Amino acid sequence: QGKAELALREYGKAARQGNSASAWFAIGNIQLRAGRSEEAEASYRSAVRINPSNSSYHNNLGWAYMQQGRLDKAEKAVREALRLDPDRGFAYLDTLGAIQIRQGDLNKAEATLTEAVRLAPADEREGRVEIYSRLAELYRLKGDMDRAVRMEERARALGTVAR
Repeated sequence: QGKAELALREYGKAARQGNSASAWFAIGNIQLRAGRSEEAEASYRSAVRINPSNSSYHNNLGWAYMQQGRLDKAEKAVREALRLDPDRGFAYLDTLGAIQIRQGDLNKAEATLTEAVRLAPADEREGRVEIYSRLAELYRLKGDMDRAVRMEERARALGTVAR
């Protein structure tokens, strides 16, 4: 509802009182959206410490590391998410592709994101929008404007272009 500080306060109470991994994860999500990646990292690390088998916690920890430019740590966290939950691999491959773009390995990122599209279920509209949007970004970086436009069109056809 746009009340981030109130949400942080309430999730903070839950996290401290119940040592709740899901509350720490929610706190991290709010912090990451607010551009506070170092704080988000600490929250996600708390979630992972409490529940190390939750792949989403590792994936979002990877996003926090990526936002800080700690790309090796980001890749390691996302690869752990992939190991823990290969059935959601398309989502984690999207994150891995974003990391590879930042690492400057555009060919590897293209292969990773293409695999993400292949694995994404047809009913995963939001996930597909994210992946197509990331592919558009990648093709723009590669100077392939025709393919970038095609990816943007695919994303638009599924819904609002992400990010």
